[in-house]
Amino acid sequence: MPSRRHDDPARFVGYRNHLAEPVIALLADNTKNQYSQRKAIWNWLYQHNPFIGDKELGFALVGQNRVVGYNGFIPIHLLRDGELICSAWSFDTILLPEARGRGYGGKFVDLVKSSYPIVLGYGIGDLQAKIMLNRGYRASAEIERFFYSNSPRTVREWGKCGLQLSKRLTRSHQRVEVSNLSIDIGSARHLPSEIDRLWDSVKSSHKNIVVRDSAYMQWRYAMHPVKDYSTLVVRENNVLRALAIFEQTKKCANLVDYLGGANDREAMQLIVETFIMTSSSSHLLACTCTNACLKSALGINGFRRYRDRPKFYVYSNLDNDQDWTSSWFVMDGDSDVNYY
Repeated sequence: MPSRRHDDPARFVGYRNHLAEPVIALLADNTKNQYSQRKAIWNWLYQHNPFIGDKELGFALVGQNRVVGYNGFIPIHLLRDGELICSAWSFDTILLPEARGRGYGGKFVDLVKSSYPIVLGYGIGDLQAKIMLNRGYRASAEIERFFYSNSPRTVREWGKCGLQLSKRLTRSHQRVEVSNLSIDIGSARHLPSEIDRLWDSVKSSHKNIVVRDSAYMQWRYAMHPVKDYSTLVVRENNVLRALAIFEQTKKCANLVDYLGGANDREAMQLIVETFIMTSSSSHLLACTCTNACLKSALGINGFRRYRDRPKFYVYSNLDNDQDWTSSWFVMDGDSDVNYY
């Protein structure tokens, strides 16, 4: 516990439902979102999440009979080297001005990282990232963000669009034949019924991945209280072979998730090509991922890398766990930013 002045009676409290209302109020104030929307998202995160167990759902900092800080996490299941592990995504720390500069941010990180065998952080802010690295988290070098422009507005942007087209033409020989596959576009409110069968057939191809079974995918995308996601459903002889999730606005279309084989070049290529065609009305297309095969499919189709990498951090409490940060399958759907 960081040192405190005698007039500072703040204490850390493990969160369950008894602190829901004051924590939601704190989050709503911090993000300037309407309280009702924040409450709907909160209830979805913590009342409908299929991986909620009996542990705390976060930690609140209580001072002078009110919540002045919070760090939550989202319970998930990981498949790591074939072993099922209870884990969590860690959120950013939120502190009111009077609670800042007293070392509480580091204490929050310590409490969260000791709550699960493995804790993940993605979509976190710069200050939180700095604290996490100082507290033993490790950064992944595999995660990259890609973009594709549909609406050039300057000479420079026109030149970049020309580069996109050039890449697609010069790399056409790298494309694989996908004539035996079909793809359909739909709503994530109505996901395919064969997700568990697909997950069981492809999970062994992934070394480290959040469990993407039917319970998770239904909760994460079909039941989201605010966002409406779309699907790209790939079938082979009428059998589900892969599934991708994307969200689309006029400003940006984002390919946020993929369920399929880790090295299924055919399915990934078809998904990326269809994503480009489907999202032609969006100014910008984006995709963040760690998977090498998906990166290749994006590059072949003209996507370009951002210079700066997103922040994806891992902390492991497992004995003899030396290789924390490699061979993860992570996309934007895993980010707490995309949850909201």
